[in-house]
Amino acid sequence: MSSVSDTLVSTTSSVSITPTLAPLDDTFFTDWVTPGLVMGLIVAFMFFALVLVGISWLASIQTPKTMPSTKQKKNQ
Repeated sequence: MSSVSDTLVSTTSSVSITPTLAPLDDTFFTDWVTPGLVMGLIVAFMFFALVLVGISWLASIQTPKTMPSTKQKKNQ
């Protein structure tokens, strides 16, 4: 009985499970990712960030509900 358990332990300990991923060659990303595309995405991100900051700044400007007026002296 001990020889069976030793055999099971030895066979299962020698099995290694490695994740199998599809091999990616160098042309996978270089086919569609070009420096121009990366630059365009960065410029678009900066543009939208600037627009978002500008809109949030404009939305945060508060104007008074009523303008304070000074009473004018009447000439008698």
